[in-house]
Amino acid sequence: MNKNLLAAILVSAEALLFFLLVLPQFNDWTAARAALDQRTRLLADAQAAQANITKLGRDYTAQQASIDKILLALPKKQRIDYLTSSIQAAAQQSGLELKSINFGATIKGKGEYQAVQIHLELSGRYPALLLLLGNLEQSLRLYDVARVQVSELSGSSGILTINLDLLAYSLK
Repeated sequence: MNKNLLAAILVSAEALLFFLLVLPQFNDWTAARAALDQRTRLLADAQAAQANITKLGRDYTAQQASIDKILLALPKKQRIDYLTSSIQAAAQQSGLELKSINFGATIKGKGEYQAVQIHLELSGRYPALLLLLGNLEQSLRLYDVARVQVSELSGSSGILTINLDLLAYSLK
């Protein structure tokens, strides 16, 4: 046989073996590398999500005191008993006499809150009224003063009758 023919047959056999044996393995390795890269990205995303959840948990724990204060100012329930006792305490601290307290209808707010109407009838002097308003402002609970009506009792020396309409807020 001819030397060139033998070389051509050997080159053809090597090319055939390359396409039959090596190229499929190379394609499998390429597919495996692509799958590994995709899974590495998924693992990195999962680890980043887990780190974000852990950070969120730490932030929540760090802000727990602020959250508790907000929930005191805007509780989940109206708690009429708490409103009554806090208003009585504020009136007593200011030196006003609380003659009556009436709770009106609940007003649904636009957002996630609602308000309850409170009507107070008090008697006392003007500086005590200012002190009561300051006490309500300093209270942990949110109050809005809707209306203040003040009139002097006839024949009294500076004693006022005070009608005060408030709104106290809570979550729906």
